[in-house]
Amino acid sequence: QVRTAGGVPDRKGVDDPMIATGAFFADAVAAVDGKMHVWGGVGDEIHRPAGVHPMVPIVILTQASDEPAPDFIDLEILGPDGTRTVVPLGVPEVTKAGKNQGWFWWRVPIPASVDGRYVAVIGTATIVLHVVTTT
Repeated sequence: QVRTAGGVPDRKGVDDPMIATGAFFADAVAAVDGKMHVWGGVGDEIHRPAGVHPMVPIVILTQASDEPAPDFIDLEILGPDGTRTVVPLGVPEVTKAGKNQGWFWWRVPIPASVDGRYVAVIGTATIVLHVVTTT
């Protein structure tokens, strides 16, 4: 579920005690026997047909803290045209239950109204995705 700035739900004072330490885009991701399988490496560019908002897998790397883990962590996407979109990502129970490092992934919509450089921010991680329209 994507909500634009201003429509972001109140997280009841939760200050994201689970720390997102890194993130990357990939072509495909799967969890197999508790291990992460990634295809396509770390993506930084996506080609899309005109008028299509691409869906891109994003992997979030996490670190546990002493506080209870949140149910959601916000992914903020900044567009080259100044748009700001917040995508609340649900944190899986297995990630919340971890005592050390963890990870999870989601396919996220990139609200690409124009081609260019989109910046995604989650926790302490910032990653870039270039969107290019193919003809």
